[in-house]
Amino acid sequence: MAAPSPPNGKNPSTGTVSVGNSRAPPLTFSTALFRHISPALYLQRHLNHVPPARPSGRYPSQHRDFTLTTNSLSHAHGSAVVRTGDTAVVCGVRGEVLTLAPGDDFLAFESHHRSQTSTAYASGSRGSGGASWGELVVPNLELSTGCSKKYPLGPPGASAQTISDQIQELIQVSKLVDLKSLRIYAQAGSQGSPPATIRGYWSFLVRHSGCSAITKAPTGHLEPDRGTHILRQII
Repeated sequence: MAAPSPPNGKNPSTGTVSVGNSRAPPLTFSTALFRHISPALYLQRHLNHVPPARPSGRYPSQHRDFTLTTNSLSHAHGSAVVRTGDTAVVCGVRGEVLTLAPGDDFLAFESHHRSQTSTAYASGSRGSGGASWGELVVPNLELSTGCSKKYPLGPPGASAQTISDQIQELIQVSKLVDLKSLRIYAQAGSQGSPPATIRGYWSFLVRHSGCSAITKAPTGHLEPDRGTHILRQII
């Protein structure tokens, strides 16, 4: 995409050098050559615009193109690798079966989800000691060592945990996953046998691993849509 032209009609991506006296025709060269021999000046020409412009021509509200590769991890039931610019995010999903203990009431288990706020039920647990209805889909974010100078070698920091909580809240509030679809039924037998009953639930661990070649950690761009804000923090 060509870089936007400034109001005066001159393109900052074009290098112009005067040769000899003022009557000599200017020496011009291509945008690609200008960007290669003087990247700092090339960027400065765009930033000096009113308003400033990106060399790529993207608007401030536009994101880079994404590339998506699926089923990249052999140890996960489903996985994807998303790349945009110098940032890559690896996501893997692994499912497990959560069985109801004898005497557990699935209605009481599921009502715990509906009767609590997203913050309260995310940290709660049912009486029998298992996961709560709101914890059947659990995201976990890892910021790989070396992805940024902000994240040195060591245990997971507060940023990773905070973003993990934000992803979980986003999944719950947006109702991205219909939790009723995670029910596991004991099928009814022949006529006269007891009807199908809920015997357990599918539980999924969603693991994200972020790796970025940039030297400054990505930050969110606050927009009315809070989900967009969270996703832009991640990528």
